[in-house]
Amino acid sequence: MKEVLFVCKGNTCRSPMAVALLRDMVRSHGHEGRLRVTSAGIWASEGQPATLDAQKVMQERGLDITDHRAHNLLIQDIKRADLVVALERSVAEAITIESPEAAPKVHTLGELADDPRDVEDPIGRPIDEYRYTVDFIQGMLQRAYGRIMSILGLPL
Repeated sequence: MKEVLFVCKGNTCRSPMAVALLRDMVRSHGHEGRLRVTSAGIWASEGQPATLDAQKVMQERGLDITDHRAHNLLIQDIKRADLVVALERSVAEAITIESPEAAPKVHTLGELADDPRDVEDPIGRPIDEYRYTVDFIQGMLQRAYGRIMSILGLPL
């Protein structure tokens, strides 16, 4: 089974939302069981739940992230993943500095979606910022889905 690892800073907003969205896409394309989707944060407080606003906006979409617990990125996570997707350039740079041998499998979501923008962190902002962030991530994932599957060697 292939693995996609989403990485942001705190692992309580963007990356758990991206995980839920990609898992839903994988399910809708009939690829369940072929792809494991996980997340971590470069500065995560281990065990913290997703923010309440992140949980709420995902529930509005019929997706549940209430069981999510933040995980601080480990070298083993990077080694295990087939594709590491950073939600902003600074995170991708931090990963490749820490683990230079992983550089070929580290990409930003923007890079995969042919969009130069980072996914901005909504933490501490009004819930509408979370809604915007989820829409933004979903749009990027829709544009990046074929490329992600191609990188992993999985059929569309």
